[in-house]
Amino acid sequence: MGSYTVIEDVGSAIVKLLRKNLVPEFVQHPEEIALCNIDDRGEFKVAVSLYNVQECREMKENGMRSQGISMQVKPSMYLELFYVISVSFDSDVKFRAKQEQTILSRIIQIIYDEGSSLRKYLEDPGDEKLRMTIEMSYLTLEEKMKIFNVPGKAYKPCLYYKVCPVELISLKGKKVARITNFNQSVEEEER
Repeated sequence: MGSYTVIEDVGSAIVKLLRKNLVPEFVQHPEEIALCNIDDRGEFKVAVSLYNVQECREMKENGMRSQGISMQVKPSMYLELFYVISVSFDSDVKFRAKQEQTILSRIIQIIYDEGSSLRKYLEDPGDEKLRMTIEMSYLTLEEKMKIFNVPGKAYKPCLYYKVCPVELISLKGKKVARITNFNQSVEEEER
């Protein structure tokens, strides 16, 4: 993990986790659970939408780090990814709210019980020492309504989650030479 596909990789891991636990009992087909934009969810029953990305300040590293004896690389950047998970069924209006609320509860339960194993759903799990977590975001109703501001659509209860830290590896590096002769190095600096 850590390449430029890392954001999509994490979203896909969430989808895989939900598909494993919702199909076929709650959602008939795996394709009905997918990544999509908040304002363009298509016919998906369960939509996982990325709504914000920001740097994880607690893990910010400065300066270059050594990689071997002849290379220095820029440190990785760590991200926080914010998702909204929405549920929408087109069943009979008498049963729709109950069905959607049941599935929202099941999703909360899945992420609570198995969210710590999200890494195993990644194509490249990366550094095993890095403990990636998925946790519910604490937002006010006003903040949620701003995120879910889809023209022509009424607000529906959704789930809001944060995944962090997500490592994005820098490709920037430089070769360095070791000092072999202290006097030679001092003479070169004086010139």
